[in-house]
Amino acid sequence: VNQGAYDPNDKQGFPLGYGINHYIKPRTTLEYTIRFQNTGTDTAFHVAIRDTLSTWFDITSIEPGVSSHHYTWSVTGSNIL
Repeated sequence: VNQGAYDPNDKQGFPLGYGINHYIKPRTTLEYTIRFQNTGTDTAFHVAIRDTLSTWFDITSIEPGVSSHHYTWSVTGSNIL
């Protein structure tokens, strides 16, 4: 959920899964696309995205991908990326 943002921001995960609950089979590779666009009238100096991952998710399997801008990532608390 975007809070305090008007800009066109979203996060999408692939594959979408199957069935009404979007189940994912074990050992399926998941890919996420996170988009942030600042169309406002001021500079965005710090953008933070937090996602609480399921305890079923193997947090050690995360492989950061490419980005149009520099970023850092970390895991804190109970599976919060």
